[in-house]
Amino acid sequence: MLSIIFEIVKWLILASWFAPLFFLAEAVIGAVSAKKFKRFNPHNDKADLIILQIPTVGNAECVNKIFDTVRKYDLPLPLQCWVVIEEGDNPTRYNADRVVVVPKAFKCFAHVKARALEYARRYRLQLAEKGLLPSKYMVIQSDDDSVVSRELILDALSVDADVVVGTIKPRTTSKFGLLLDYERPYTCMHTCNFFTNVGRVLYGHGESQIYYKYVEQALDYEFKPINGKTLENVPVMGNEDMYWLHKAEVAGFKVYNSDKPVLITPPLSFKDAVKQRRRWIWGNFNIVYIKRMLPLNHALRFIFVHFCAFVFYPFSQLGLLLSLVGLLHLTWEQSVIGLASVASWYALRFWSIGKVMGWKHGLLAAIATKITTFLNFLVIMIGVLQGDPKRFDVIKKVIQ
Repeated sequence: MLSIIFEIVKWLILASWFAPLFFLAEAVIGAVSAKKFKRFNPHNDKADLIILQIPTVGNAECVNKIFDTVRKYDLPLPLQCWVVIEEGDNPTRYNADRVVVVPKAFKCFAHVKARALEYARRYRLQLAEKGLLPSKYMVIQSDDDSVVSRELILDALSVDADVVVGTIKPRTTSKFGLLLDYERPYTCMHTCNFFTNVGRVLYGHGESQIYYKYVEQALDYEFKPINGKTLENVPVMGNEDMYWLHKAEVAGFKVYNSDKPVLITPPLSFKDAVKQRRRWIWGNFNIVYIKRMLPLNHALRFIFVHFCAFVFYPFSQLGLLLSLVGLLHLTWEQSVIGLASVASWYALRFWSIGKVMGWKHGLLAAIATKITTFLNFLVIMIGVLQGDPKRFDVIKKVIQ
C-alpha cells in the first residue's frame, strides 16, 4: 500500500516539475491563436463613442486621476468618462462626464459591484433608446485603481472581437506588492492568453473588460445560473467579472485576450494581499463549486487550473525535499525533461513579464520567481483557510 502511495506521490511530483512545459505550450498556442483574429485598419465600425466606466465607493481622488490620464490619449473616437457611485456619495467630487448614482432602492440578482454595474448597464441602454447616446458605443469597464493604456484601447478597436480583455501590468508602488503581482502578467500571458484566445474563457478581471453596446444588450451582470439550474438562494457573492465573461462565451460572443496592458495597483501590504486573494478565490468557489452556476465544460477548466494551483506547488517542494534526502530518484530521461522544464519556467517568466513591463522587470521577476510563487501560494492558502468573507472587501488603492 505504501509503495502505491509513494508512486502516486512521485507522479504528482513529476507532473508539478514538468508543468512549466505545459505553460510554455499554452503561451505559444495562445499567441498563435491571437493572430487568427481579423484586424481592421484603422478601426472597426462597431462604435461611434468610447465610454470609460469606473464603479467606486468614494475613491474620488483615484478616479479623477484616471480620467485625467485617459483624456490625454489621442483616440480615434470621442471619449466619455463615467463613474458609478452609490446613493449617499457626493457626485460633485468626481470630474466625470456622467455620474451614475445607484439608488438604495435598486434591486437585482447581484450584490455590491455587480449590482452597480447592472444598474449602469440598464441606465445606459435607456439613454441610448431615448437617443441621448449614440446607437453604437464601446464600454471600457475598469476599476478605480486601474489605467487602461491607449495601446489596449486601440487594439480593442482594431480587432474583430466582441469582448476584449487586457493584460495586467502592476505598478511599482510597493516592493512587496510588485513581487507578489509579477504573477499576474505571467498568468495573463500563458493561461489567460491560451484559454481566451482558443475560445474557452477562464478568468476575467474588472480592470479592463471592453465590449460593445450590442453585447451589453444581451448580457447582464446578474448572478443567474447559466447551466440551466434554478437556485432559490441566488444572488451570491461571486467574481462578477469572471462570471460575466463566461456568460459572453455561452452567448456566442468572440472574446479576445490582448497582450496590451492595463496598469493596476498591487496590494500595499500582506494583509491587503490576503484580503484581495481571499475575495477572488471564494468568488470563484461560490460560482464554480458551491452554487455550481457554470456549465460542466466551463467548471472543468477551473477544476483543472485549481488542481494545478493547489497541488503542483506543494508537491514540487516535496519533491525537492525527497531528492535532497535521497528518497526520490529520476531516470536519465526524467532528469533531461526536468532540466528543460526548469529552463522553460524561468524563460517564460522573463519573456512574459518583460514583454508587459520591460526587460529589467523580466529579469528581476525571473530571479525572484521562487519568492513570487511562494508568496502567491501563501496568501491564497490563508484566504482559503479563513473562509468565505461573504462581503466585498476592498483594499487600499493609490494612483501615482
